[in-house]
Amino acid sequence: MKLLRNAEGAPGQFLWAILRNSFHYAAVHLASIADNARDVDFCMRWGFGMKQGPFELWQEAGWLEVANMVKADIDAGKALCNAPLPDWVFKGPVAEAFKIYKQTGKPPASAQDSPGENAPEAPQKKEKWVCSVCGYVYDGDVPFEELPETYTCPLCGQPKSVFVKE
Repeated sequence: MKLLRNAEGAPGQFLWAILRNSFHYAAVHLASIADNARDVDFCMRWGFGMKQGPFELWQEAGWLEVANMVKADIDAGKALCNAPLPDWVFKGPVAEAFKIYKQTGKPPASAQDSPGENAPEAPQKKEKWVCSVCGYVYDGDVPFEELPETYTCPLCGQPKSVFVKE
């Protein structure tokens, strides 16, 4: 990504602008366009025939490095809009882990597949609670309903109220 961003030729600059603006849009609008990052990646893969969605590609390219390049371009007025990247991109579990997906960074091949190595599976006897913003699946030993109201998603930092029972 750094090579594209610093490219002197028009093709490299054009490709970086497309990627930067895709990452920027996906991060800024995630909560309003999808239930989680995985769904955005599915949409781009299935609907547009992309090999990877924006969050998959961003993670693979280096989460914080790309985030800082996107922020610098926003600050320099090079992005399509001047909306700042959301705080969760730089602070909290996603930034600390340098990724939005666990382990491989790839969602399952299809929606019918199990979350596999990307999200912990809840034991069969437990109810499944999923963060509607990032797709994190709560799998703690304490029943979700008994968690304090101050509980937040360990990936994106959103409050307990955004979790949905599946």
